[in-house]
Amino acid sequence: TQQLLDGYNLPDKAIGVIVEMIFQLGIGGVSKFKLMLNALMAEDYDTAAYQMLTSEWHRQSPKRCEELSDIIRSCKCIRAADVCGDKCNAVNPSSRIHDNRILNH
Repeated sequence: TQQLLDGYNLPDKAIGVIVEMIFQLGIGGVSKFKLMLNALMAEDYDTAAYQMLTSEWHRQSPKRCEELSDIIRSCKCIRAADVCGDKCNAVNPSSRIHDNRILNH
C-alpha cells in the first residue's frame, strides 16, 4: 500500500479502501486503476468513486465496490471539514453543505 500511495495525502478512510482493494485485487490489479489513482492524488473523491463504479471490478463485485466507493466519496466531506475548520456529518456523505463551503475558499 505504501509503495502504491507514495506522495498521496489521503484520509485514513481512503487508505483503508485501498488496502481492501489490494486485499481483493492485488497491488497489480489496483495499480491498473490509473484514473482513480490520479483522482485520489488530486483529492477529487467524486471522480475516484466514479472510476471505481465504471470498472470491471464493479461488474464482478458490485456490492463491495459500491460500499467502498461510498467511503471514497465521503472523503470529500472530511477534506472540506479540514479546510472549513468545522465538523462534518460523515453519516450523510452526500450532504452538499461542505461542498459549497470548500468551493468558496
